[in-house]
Amino acid sequence: MAVKGEPIAPNKGSHAQGRILGTNLTPKEQVQTYLNIWKTEDYKGFDSDLVRDQIRLVSAAAEPTATATFAYTVTAPFCNRLGALHGGAAALVFDICTSVAIAPIASDIWGVARVSRTLNITYLRPAPMGTECLIDCEVMHAGKRLCMIRGVMKRKDDGAVLSTAEHGKVLNDLSKDKCFDLL
Repeated sequence: MAVKGEPIAPNKGSHAQGRILGTNLTPKEQVQTYLNIWKTEDYKGFDSDLVRDQIRLVSAAAEPTATATFAYTVTAPFCNRLGALHGGAAALVFDICTSVAIAPIASDIWGVARVSRTLNITYLRPAPMGTECLIDCEVMHAGKRLCMIRGVMKRKDDGAVLSTAEHGKVLNDLSKDKCFDLL
């Protein structure tokens, strides 16, 4: 069992529902558990380096609504030719952050058996390379099959909004056992 405040290490195959989705973990520990899924050495997805090395969980809460805040510093591999965060990279950051923000209220298979339905990004200001960003995420709705999470990317130094996201998730048809095998 993890000590309060320490990251929970991914442990494929030896999890119990309570370990991943249980209430014995703080909201921050629950979100960190989902982030750690990307950090396993056997996962080589195109987003693994971003999650493993760059996106950092700052805070999370379950009440009054599920929220999570992440920190991210814009680096060269994610910039466009103008030296600012590429729109597709910003969408990827939002996809990751908003997807794990549901962890503090996830129940049953909602925590793992969900896929994106919509991801709408509005770009307001550029984020030049080196910009330190905060990504605030809030679960606006989580029903039986659909969930909607809002995200706001801001400059850390002055709070200026850089971009916003609205992310719709849907519970897919994977069986409960298959979903937990993904962990």
